[in-house]
Amino acid sequence: MNPNATPIPMLPGPILIINAPGCERLLRMHTLSSSNSIGATRWSDGKMEGPMMSNEPLLRKSPSEGVIFWIDQIEEVGQWDWFGGEAEPDEWKDLEFVAKLNEEDYFRALATGIAGTTKQLICLRREIWWLGNDPIRRGLADGLPGRHQENLLALFDLLSGDDPTERFVKLEALREMGRLDEAKAMVVEGFPAEANPALPVLRRLIEEGETRVAKL
Repeated sequence: MNPNATPIPMLPGPILIINAPGCERLLRMHTLSSSNSIGATRWSDGKMEGPMMSNEPLLRKSPSEGVIFWIDQIEEVGQWDWFGGEAEPDEWKDLEFVAKLNEEDYFRALATGIAGTTKQLICLRREIWWLGNDPIRRGLADGLPGRHQENLLALFDLLSGDDPTERFVKLEALREMGRLDEAKAMVVEGFPAEANPALPVLRRLIEEGETRVAKL
């Protein structure tokens, strides 16, 4: 990256009008035209937060209908560029904006079986993991509560030890579950050459007996 280049700011994109699976009414949804990771904080569980980033989870819901759906399954029926000065069509002005899920929504989604593939289930359980770690990131808790521990164990079982990226996530999951001896054994077994560059940090945290999510 050119150190003299001007950073691209986080800018809003068009507002989409969507038809979401299971919803009776059309919804509005914000988009981004650009964002970047400058000044972002990277966490050991894989979450990244930054002033020019927006967390855009793949699951959303209809506020009034309570229907949860995957963003990649929506149908776009229209859009307008409000940031570019376009006028909003009258027939769209009363439509609700999609909402992000809260903790209870995520566990409800898990119970309803909306994750029909292993990839979707990993995505859903990882979002729950990050949500459980958020109070720890803010210094408001010292560890994951019970149902989040159960979710992390289920996520661990879904992940492959042969895939370099998933193997790193399994290592972090072992650490946060307090299974430090197993984590140490996994480190000794080794990682591929293309393993996550944060591996030395994780190795140190394991040796120190630290089980909380940590900044990288």
